[in-house]
Amino acid sequence: MDPYGAGPNGFTPAQLDVLRCQIVVYKQLRAAPDQPIPPQTLAGSIPPPLTRVGQGPTPVEKVEGGPAAHALQPAAPQATDAAGRGVKPQVAVSVGARDEPGSAPTSSPRREGGVKVDEAPLVYKVPQAGPLYELAAAHDPTPASSKHGPSLPTLPYALNILPLLQSEFARLVTQRQREAAAQAAATLASPDAAPGFAWRSPALPRGQAALQARRLALLPRQHALRAAVEAAQAEIAAMPPAKHRALVRSHRALRIETARRELAQRADAAARRARDAKALKGEVLGERGGALRDALSMRNKGLLRAHERLARERNKLKGDDRQLRLEALKAHDFEAYQEMLRAQSTGAASAGEKYVAISKFLKDTEEYLIRLASKIAGVKLSAEVSKATADAIVKARAQGLSEEDVQAAAHAAAQDAASNSAVLRAAGGGGGPSDAQSHYYELAHSNREAIAEQPSLLRPPGDAKLREYQLVGLQWMVSLYNNHLNGILADEMGL
Repeated sequence: MDPYGAGPNGFTPAQLDVLRCQIVVYKQLRAAPDQPIPPQTLAGSIPPPLTRVGQGPTPVEKVEGGPAAHALQPAAPQATDAAGRGVKPQVAVSVGARDEPGSAPTSSPRREGGVKVDEAPLVYKVPQAGPLYELAAAHDPTPASSKHGPSLPTLPYALNILPLLQSEFARLVTQRQREAAAQAAATLASPDAAPGFAWRSPALPRGQAALQARRLALLPRQHALRAAVEAAQAEIAAMPPAKHRALVRSHRALRIETARRELAQRADAAARRARDAKALKGEVLGERGGALRDALSMRNKGLLRAHERLARERNKLKGDDRQLRLEALKAHDFEAYQEMLRAQSTGAASAGEKYVAISKFLKDTEEYLIRLASKIAGVKLSAEVSKATADAIVKARAQGLSEEDVQAAAHAAAQDAASNSAVLRAAGGGGGPSDAQSHYYELAHSNREAIAEQPSLLRPPGDAKLREYQLVGLQWMVSLYNNHLNGILADEMGL
């Protein structure tokens, strides 16, 4: 076991603690260079004073009344800078023996002749390895021949670890940037690289490689921008208070003016957009509105023409049906008329209601015609019976018959006239039960006279000839005269 407290790696426990603190400082500088380092960690990273040791355990000069060592206290750490990072600490290394682990063992005081005598500390040269010892030995300005002896002066040794850590961090960052750039270039040059940005495999995708290459290309600009920002911040921090307040006031006024200018620009842009939108809206609405009005006008005109065509067709059908019904009525074909009405009633509900109303009217008309025909038959029969009775009475009186015989002859003539009357034959010899119109017409025109040719008394100018319908009308007027009917009343009554 090492009697001086050094472990198997050549470091004492105190030196190991210092090394751990230095590693923590290095990691923090590497991860966040701009972040301040805690003072405790920075103080713990300062190495302990080194003891000059020789090649062997040779005792040094014994001094009475005190230790034979000259020590220099380590310099206190300086204040931190504006960025919060610690200023390079100056470490003073003392020469001599200290009561700490790793230093050479000192002899305890002894007594000679009742007087207390202090023995000088014994310093042994223990070969040490490590960067701390090698760096201290390299910066030691003391000649090797004067490292031992009583007249050894105390010389400070400065050990600044921050430049070492920063240079190592910069070297690692540069190395990693080169590796990343080489990986991105190899990925972009490889034809088998996966496309896109998604990581479908451990290999770098082509999109990620292109993005990484652009980031690495922009690193110098980022460093320059960061340096400019830090320089400006340092300049502002170094300003006197009066100049700093003036700068703050000018910056506030500049911000207000910039905000006012931005608001004015936004208002102008909004007004310009509103004008453009209004103009575009008017133009679009004008064009589309005109086209829409034209389309609506054309459609309305087309609909009107279609409705007019349908109305003409419907009126034509109605006119044809009306004409057919009139012809059926003129031909006294009541059954055909009802059949046409029944065919028309298969349409809409209003048509069915109309058919029901017309059917009821026709039934009422038929009943009226039947009653009227019976009355006409009775009147004509009574007229014929009266005429036959009067003729029989006149004939019997002319023969000189008695009054009783005259009455008997009149009664017999009345019965004979009643039984052989054409009126009764016309009333009972109709074509059907619903042919009331024909019965009525037959009863009204029971006494007929056939007119086959134009009468000689009718001489139209220019020796013109009567047409067929004119002969029919002449026959109708002669029938009215023979049946003692008024022409105007007959026309109103449908005769």
